[in-house]
Amino acid sequence: MIQYIILEHVLGAVISMVIEEYVADLAARRYVRQMAERVVREIIREARRREIGLTDLFKSTGWIVEEATERITEMLRSVGVSGEDVEEGIRRQISDKLSLYEVAKEGLRTLVSEVLGGSEDEENLEFYEYSEKVLDRLIDEASEFVYLASPWVSNPDRLVEEGVRSLPDLPERDLELFLLVAADENEPETLREWARLGFEVREAEGRGGGLGIHCKIYANERVALSASWNLTVSSLKRLRAMREVHTVNIKKDECGTCSANYEQLLTEFSTRWSEAKQRYFRDEGEKGPAILEVHWGDDRPERVVIYRENGERWFTVELGEDHEGFVFNGRAYRYDPEYRGFVPLVFEDRDLASRVLLPFVGVRLRGVRPDRLDVVRHDVTWEEGQAERVRELTDACYDRALVVWGLDPDPEEDFYVAGGGKALAVRCQRRGDELIVDRVDVIEPGNPPGWASGRRLVDLGWLYDPDTGYGTPALFFYPD
Repeated sequence: MIQYIILEHVLGAVISMVIEEYVADLAARRYVRQMAERVVREIIREARRREIGLTDLFKSTGWIVEEATERITEMLRSVGVSGEDVEEGIRRQISDKLSLYEVAKEGLRTLVSEVLGGSEDEENLEFYEYSEKVLDRLIDEASEFVYLASPWVSNPDRLVEEGVRSLPDLPERDLELFLLVAADENEPETLREWARLGFEVREAEGRGGGLGIHCKIYANERVALSASWNLTVSSLKRLRAMREVHTVNIKKDECGTCSANYEQLLTEFSTRWSEAKQRYFRDEGEKGPAILEVHWGDDRPERVVIYRENGERWFTVELGEDHEGFVFNGRAYRYDPEYRGFVPLVFEDRDLASRVLLPFVGVRLRGVRPDRLDVVRHDVTWEEGQAERVRELTDACYDRALVVWGLDPDPEEDFYVAGGGKALAVRCQRRGDELIVDRVDVIEPGNPPGWASGRRLVDLGWLYDPDTGYGTPALFFYPD
């Protein structure tokens, strides 16, 4: 019905606005786009159930506005983007677009073109249908995202030799990159190479030993291909010999049928993607890029193996059932069971957060409160003898602290201190912006001092001298 076409058009525009305005981090943007698309599908389904009509739809207040605002705002909070200005900005965007006459006109035009058909872009269709370089053009012309789904894939270097010459430039482009493959059908080294280019890679598992996916979908924000050919060298050679085929679906206002087919393919991809498990993704940390390989138990991650960009193994994080995430390379990652993967958390001041988190290599997180993510400065007051104790342990004395709020580290598990340095265990209480410290000891990773064992209220932080800029990583333990 017309109102649901309009609603999808409006919410799609709002998603693009949200991603552009609030989420600069590429790895987080992949998460936001996928979760937002799920939110849109659920809102449209509920709107149908409620039989919301055109009159109710074009209101600047009401269920549509409030539900969409609440759901999208909550999604942003889950990665650390929060604040009343964010929520109000989303509400204003939705209200404004629903109240515009142009929105209704666009929806009517879309509906009419679906019924009556529309003109095709013959030149583009001809290129996409008959050129063996179709994939190269699709990737090269992308400006927002690239979706690739194929049970089997070849190493991207080999595809470059077959004419997909736009692949090597992907790490330098501001694109969201998604690759969906069948589980246990491709070499780990090959999938890591795709991740090195910037793709988040997911594996779809089959039922009863069957193949996880059969579909082959290749899409950007304008064109989607439904193909017979896999993302392999042999398939591209067959395509060149005209022994493989694909259909071309161009998203364009003048052709509603084309756009409907395009949206159907993207919905198919998004559905399969949301059901698949995250296996590899690339992220840029304080010490350079890392490729993260996620190993799964039955229904949740149990280990993350981290590689340097050159393929060298860097670190392994073992996760228990009570762990929500971990810290590595100056970044904090949270596991989202609904997303079926990890998402990097977004701090308002990423550089400051990275500075504090970097020394804590492989710290597990028992909990994450994304709506409270922040790095807070405190003055430090040392109770009797503790300033001398700090000087004894570090050859320095500090009167300031940076403390990360919103993360709940697990000091009982092993971790490492970057550069082979030491970390301090600090027993303290908060009094406004001041930390009152009554005990300090060196903490052995995974083996906190006896007085700290079993404490649940712990923050990661950094003791420092604002005059010299020098400091020491510390875990702050509070009274339970």
